Amino acid sequence: MLALALLLLAPLALLVGCSTARQRDLPGSMLASLRQQDGATVTFFREVYRSANLYADFRSVIAIDAIYEGQRYRQLYLKTLGEQFLLDPARLAALTREQDERFENGFEFLVFAAEGQAERLRLERADAAWRFYLRDDDDQVLGPAKVERIRKESTDYQFLERYFAGLDRWSQPYRVSFAKLEKGRLGQPPGKNPFRLVVTGVRGTLMLTWEQPALFYRQAPAPSATP
Repeated sequence: MLALALLLLAPLALLVGCSTARQRDLPGSMLASLRQQDGATVTFFREVYRSANLYADFRSVIAIDAIYEGQRYRQLYLKTLGEQFLLDPARLAALTREQDERFENGFEFLVFAAEGQAERLRLERADAAWRFYLRDDDDQVLGPAKVERIRKESTDYQFLERYFAGLDRWSQPYRVSFAKLEKGRLGQPPGKNPFRLVVTGVRGTLMLTWEQPALFYRQAPAPSATP
């Protein structure tokens, strides 16, 4: 009986003071709440989405969900805006140029952060309790160029609500941006290391890893793979 009890407690002990970076198939996780569970949609978001939890004393300290705003993500976003707002070609072309410029000059992530309480985290402030860094494909550590709060009435947030049901009311949405050297435009291949978004504070550190660095640079579109 003692051996059985120890066996049951062992997985819980691993949670103390540790972090996990994985697709969280739990109620309230973003992938679990996809409105469309067809293969194309799930595959698309599994490519750009990552999540991580930091635990201490059997409790979640902070949970992070992040979506990388890559080239294909922006194409889908623009396609949706064009269809829903009946944009004329000139307006859609202007928005496309804006998105292309942002993709060219920055690594941008949509980040949902939750500490399990209603109080705002205020991660956009310089004295925030949690800080963001990006370890790129050349293993260089980049500090954020900008951290901004995303308003729930914005098209960025509403676009995600089209795909994810009941975004966690405790989560607070941000866009975290890092300066970028567009290797695709320069004809340079991506580095050999994965991209890692680092979220760190006095209470601990967690990392979200994207294993394919090519995702972060300009590439040929693959419309058949988008939802």
